[in-house]
Amino acid sequence: MTDENETNFNEIAAALAEAAGLDSLKKEEDGKILFAVDETMGTSLVAEDAEIAGCDLIVASIIVGPAPEDAEALRDLLEQNYLGAGSGDGTFSIEHDSSAIVLYRSFPVPMDPTEFVNAFARLVGAARAAKAHLEGVEEGGTLDELNLKPFILMP
Repeated sequence: MTDENETNFNEIAAALAEAAGLDSLKKEEDGKILFAVDETMGTSLVAEDAEIAGCDLIVASIIVGPAPEDAEALRDLLEQNYLGAGSGDGTFSIEHDSSAIVLYRSFPVPMDPTEFVNAFARLVGAARAAKAHLEGVEEGGTLDELNLKPFILMP
């Protein structure tokens, strides 16, 4: 990652922390930032080099929960991926090692930190809606209403 984009990654992390009311988000030795969105969902932010993706990226991943065995529930998640309509412009996937449902999204950098925070909030809303659906919990409201709920970050 270029120095300019590394600086932007740090600015984005600072803006995300500020939006959540935290002093900062801790960057691990390997460059990842790991935190919890709330009491039930973990997240990572990872900087990826242009070498791998063709441009520098930040990849946000939110662990939604265990993959359901119900084919209908998995079909619903796949439908949410269609054009990003129900996935906050991210992609639902099943993590190979843990079989957890994960919502991913790649963001090209440099990117305005405020835009990132807003996009990340939409991603969190989509993850919350998917989690509620998978657990059979009726959260009530539309995806747009779920997106308005503030996200809670815990280091």
